[in-house]
Amino acid sequence: MAHLRTVALFASAVLLAVPLAAQNTTWYVSAANGKGRKGTKEEPVRDLSVIAPNLKNGDTVLIAGGVYTGRADCGSDQIKVTCKILGGFDDTFTTRDPWGAHRTVLSGDNKSKNWNSNARLWFDCRGQKEPGEIVVDGLIVDNGARNHYRKGEDLEIVRKANPATGNNATPESPGIFVDTPRRGTATITNCVVMNTGPTGGTGAIYAFGHENATLTIKNNLVVNNTGSAINCVSCWHPKDGKGIPTFTVADNTVLFSWKYDAFATHGGSSLKMDGDTVCSVVGNVFAFNDYFCVDNVKQSKGLLLKDNLFGPALMGDYQEFSTVLSLQQMEESAQLLHADTAGNVHEKFELQLEPKWANDFAARTVIDRNKAEADVQVKDDRQNELRRMLGLNLVGNDINASSAVWLHRMAIDDAVRCGMQKVAGKYGCQNPFVGEAAPAK
Repeated sequence: MAHLRTVALFASAVLLAVPLAAQNTTWYVSAANGKGRKGTKEEPVRDLSVIAPNLKNGDTVLIAGGVYTGRADCGSDQIKVTCKILGGFDDTFTTRDPWGAHRTVLSGDNKSKNWNSNARLWFDCRGQKEPGEIVVDGLIVDNGARNHYRKGEDLEIVRKANPATGNNATPESPGIFVDTPRRGTATITNCVVMNTGPTGGTGAIYAFGHENATLTIKNNLVVNNTGSAINCVSCWHPKDGKGIPTFTVADNTVLFSWKYDAFATHGGSSLKMDGDTVCSVVGNVFAFNDYFCVDNVKQSKGLLLKDNLFGPALMGDYQEFSTVLSLQQMEESAQLLHADTAGNVHEKFELQLEPKWANDFAARTVIDRNKAEADVQVKDDRQNELRRMLGLNLVGNDINASSAVWLHRMAIDDAVRCGMQKVAGKYGCQNPFVGEAAPAK
């Protein structure tokens, strides 16, 4: 009997020595009711930035409707762990309506002294050792208040700061930037990204996949941005082709993708992807692009394009390296597309835009740089004679490369109206949910 008692005591000691699993935390944020630093449902914090340094892998953040401007109005939030950020809740955190009554708007203040030009929401997790899961759901990222507009008229963005007026430069960064760890997953769903001014090399949604990472970009509205609206990028470039990240881009509505500026030769496509990516692109709307609907200049192999609606694009439907193909040509002449590519269509549809915004968009000036430079006439004067002797480029007549309208500000109401319903009942995003119960703690 004593022997049995000793064994039982030893077993209990072993059980007590096993460490308990880490408990994930649910945090609460409310612009209306937030204060302090607790972040509980009863005492939420005022801004995501308050709890960002305390987040751990696996945590969940619920954000009520309201406008959020970052730490001391800096206009950017950087998250360095894999966690979930869900917006669109009422102030009791029991119902959600992210595109309607409870809009969680991530914005900023262009004249803030604490200005930060980084992405509005940035998951910086590439160096993390654990795979983890990133989820961004139900947020509206609106850079309208972060941008610098000429003369304050909301018609033309300005890329440089103006110390005399206190304006900072328009941010050239993404609205949502996700950088996954190895074997990590990232999901961006039910978000609106608008009025952002990234360069052609990035995107309004900029998704970086690491080795064996899986990324899903689904049911988002990406409207009125420069750069590439959705950019699927790999930070893993193996010589043996193994472990390449996979992307699913589905049921998104992408509208009004602008070039960097009126004279630029970069940006202005709905979708762009890296070479070392595996991408499935299904059920999207790609329309009103200064360059292409789909830009595969970096030659992603096995790209699946299925059941997408291609709308107006000034340069073409699809680019494969340096070859520009129409939708009809793409089916027979594209060399990098998956064999199941099919069902992509051109179809007319109408948008319920605010009349002034639509008129201003129609009045903008878009310049074909190659054609414009071909029309330059070299000046025959003493300056060029001297420049010729010095081996310098000759000077020609000036080209007016400005436009009185460039990425003019769109209101949230007008943007959301573009994505509330699928086009023709089949293509693009739709209002995600109304009155749905909040996730359990």
